[in-house]
Amino acid sequence: MDYLGAPVLKHTEKRIFQRIEAELRVSLQLEGQSLQVITSNISCGGMFLKLDPEYLAQNNKSKSRVLDLYLYLPNYHKQVKLIGQICRKEKGQRSGVAVKFKGLYDDNILAIESYLKSQLN
Repeated sequence: MDYLGAPVLKHTEKRIFQRIEAELRVSLQLEGQSLQVITSNISCGGMFLKLDPEYLAQNNKSKSRVLDLYLYLPNYHKQVKLIGQICRKEKGQRSGVAVKFKGLYDDNILAIESYLKSQLN
């Protein structure tokens, strides 16, 4: 507690973008095969995919942590093509991978931002 009685945070929040819980369909390309997964949450900066990190490690011979992703947003006329970099893997109760978006184009970021705003209202 600080001198005013408020709890002192022991870590700094690193997120720049607001994140929402959402289960959205994502198709990712892995070793020439398409894999269908679901998001746990999403922001304009990245998303968390419900995907066993061990499966990803076993099927990624190039050791590249960059993925081609196709996000399906409700009420959007086309899939959103993204490139994402895996920045964290989690095992256990919340098993999955955190993906940070790389090189978003204007249409893609606007589509994601529009979806997020519609969910927050």
